[in-house]
Amino acid sequence: MLAAVAAAALGISVLVVLALRTAPASGSASPPVAYGFDGHSGWHGGQIRPHAIAFGAGGSLLARRVSWTTWKRSVARGHGTVLVDNCSPNCAQGSYARSAATLTLSAPRRRDGHAYFSKLLMTWTQGGLAQSETFRWSVYQGGSVPFWH
Repeated sequence: MLAAVAAAALGISVLVVLALRTAPASGSASPPVAYGFDGHSGWHGGQIRPHAIAFGAGGSLLARRVSWTTWKRSVARGHGTVLVDNCSPNCAQGSYARSAATLTLSAPRRRDGHAYFSKLLMTWTQGGLAQSETFRWSVYQGGSVPFWH
């Protein structure tokens, strides 16, 4: 009888240890996602380490082949190729200038219990001049769907 009680206690101890190892640590949460990348729009398709983003209705500003060097709870940093349409004679017939770019996601917010980045800083060089654009993930005044603007 004593052996059966000892075996049961050992079995319970093993189950407790396994449960503690597989349970998430308190305070650990998934890292924030980024919305509006890889062809997704609005609150759909939030991703960790997405690969590409297009800004504007005609895709006049694009970042492709994005590779992330850091993805933490407070900030994500990466690099890729930025393509800027010169829109000459119009944006549909314009040509793209390409250059290396850095992207920094920051300002995490929460929606429905999930973290997402709400600020994007993109920097690149165009025609020998440093360029920098800051975008916010939010709903434009009068709109209903969030996007980078």
